[in-house]
Amino acid sequence: MARDGMAERRVDFSPSSCDFVIDLLRSLSSDVAGITAQISCKVKDLLGFESLFALTAPPEELFIWEEVRGERLKLLGEAEIKRVPELHRAIGRGETVLIDDGALSEELRSMLKEDRPGLVLIAPMMMDGKAFGAGIYWGKGKLSREEIALLEVVTCIAGSSLSNAVARKLIREIRARYMTVMDKLDAAVVIAQDERIKYANDKALKLTGYSREELYSVPIHKLISPRDRERVINNYRRRMAGERVEEEYGFWVLRKDGREVFVEGIYSVVPFRGRRAVIAILRDATEKRKLEREAERARRLESLRVLTGGLAHNFNNLLCGIMGNASLIKLTVPPDAPSYRRADAIEKLSQKGAELVRQLLIFAQRLEEGHKPADLNAVVEGKLIELEGKLGREDIRFDFRPSPRPLPVKIPLSAFSLALENVLENAVEAMPEGGTVKAELFEREDMAVLTVQDEGKGIKREHIDKVFDPFFSTKDPSEGAGLGLSLIHSVVNECGGRVDISSSENGTTVTIRLPIFRGEAGPEEKGGRYIMIVSGTHRELIRDALQSEGFDKLIAVPSAEVAEELFERLQRDIALAILDLSLPGAKELFGVMRGRSPSLKAILISNDPEDEKLLEIGGVRVLPKPIPIDKLIQLAKRAVEVEGIWI
Repeated sequence: MARDGMAERRVDFSPSSCDFVIDLLRSLSSDVAGITAQISCKVKDLLGFESLFALTAPPEELFIWEEVRGERLKLLGEAEIKRVPELHRAIGRGETVLIDDGALSEELRSMLKEDRPGLVLIAPMMMDGKAFGAGIYWGKGKLSREEIALLEVVTCIAGSSLSNAVARKLIREIRARYMTVMDKLDAAVVIAQDERIKYANDKALKLTGYSREELYSVPIHKLISPRDRERVINNYRRRMAGERVEEEYGFWVLRKDGREVFVEGIYSVVPFRGRRAVIAILRDATEKRKLEREAERARRLESLRVLTGGLAHNFNNLLCGIMGNASLIKLTVPPDAPSYRRADAIEKLSQKGAELVRQLLIFAQRLEEGHKPADLNAVVEGKLIELEGKLGREDIRFDFRPSPRPLPVKIPLSAFSLALENVLENAVEAMPEGGTVKAELFEREDMAVLTVQDEGKGIKREHIDKVFDPFFSTKDPSEGAGLGLSLIHSVVNECGGRVDISSSENGTTVTIRLPIFRGEAGPEEKGGRYIMIVSGTHRELIRDALQSEGFDKLIAVPSAEVAEELFERLQRDIALAILDLSLPGAKELFGVMRGRSPSLKAILISNDPEDEKLLEIGGVRVLPKPIPIDKLIQLAKRAVEVEGIWI
């Protein structure tokens, strides 16, 4: 006997059958094993029949059902279904099949594992007009028309319940695997909905610095830097509204600790908890962006160097002529003449111009200065002593913490010294009401590290990315050319190092890293003592000349008063004094120095014939103006290399 589902005739169920169906629906489990066990138990109790369920699926879908097969649930391929005639009729044609024991095929007996199962009913499980399985019931008794119809209903319930259970299991597994994949991705993954984060993997927590609970409670606009906030939120809202928006772009993330990191992201709309959401896969690209900015800055600097170098060279020639003529005027008129004062003013202004040109030339790498070995401890200490004397401010304190052992580096001494001076002066200028500049040196991973920290109000966030750009300055143009940090950045990069800057409301820290040099020592390490240069007009020229020859323990001061104060503190560490005797008080200073240190060697710069008499003192050399630089360098080398009498 075969029935096409329940279409043969209408069957009116008794109240007990209705109660059975209602009770079955209420009590069914949500998992596959529970469903088959509960239905089998209730059918056994009601009719005394055993139950078995068979499911089939195309080969590409078998994996979905594979894990749910069990004692009361068979998973059969299409070929296996065709080998059992009764099953093939029920599933292949969508018919209910009722067979007496004597008419059963051997294949069905084998499946049921019974030689004489009795009466067998096979009812198809239907979905969208197609059978995808069957419920098989067998027992020794008879079945009424109502009972047959009831088993057909039970089979429909079993098919629907099993499909839903497998779908739920599959969804849970896919979701778990999806989340596992996202957690294992080497990227931050977030899902945003209602302008809040609804999902975040561990990488996202690390990127933002928040715990998962904190991150889910923060509106997404607070996770975005103010400089990118409007653009990113606008893109999010347009994407949620279904508009076409760029799928890949970067922005600055604002971490919990206030720091900003640059991320590159891929964005898409996904369903999440039944509604639209935006998924973002983000990678920390802060270092990459920094390298890109470095490359772009290098390209711009190259163009600027060509232009700046040519202009500075021409201006340098003009300033030399102006300064030379001003000096000649001063030599031909008495010091109390109006023209002398005007010439002196011209000379001083020209010196300021020459200093600016010197910075431009170094920036443009037109000085052709070689890299010389130097002890970074000595370079920094000398510059701090020089700057302390130059400033003469009691409200500024320098806290110097040198490395416990030498830090040999190979640098262009003149350029690096000027760049370091700019960094230190920036730190001082950041504290108009006074404070402490901390300079610390140490070695880390074959790098000499110098940190310079001030106690100022810090650099504004919108300016921090521009501080290394040439000519960028927040000061009045008359107060500087904006080359200080650009110069240190250029010089240190040229030496294979790097410069970083961090800033907060409590101050700014500049960190300079230079490779440790393992070669020969420079001349300053042979003498190990300072050369003091005292000159108003020529101190930078002399200092640059000596630094270019490898001397880094140099102190250059503009006045005899400052020099005397420093000499009182450092007289045992001064190997050589270079004094411009035209400077007010210079001759008296020389007398004080020799009185305190009779063996002090000195180079005196003077055009006054009377000063030649000082040669009789011993340990003194006199050089004329214009200063013969080659001769001065020769004398300086001789002074620091030879102990005792200077021949």
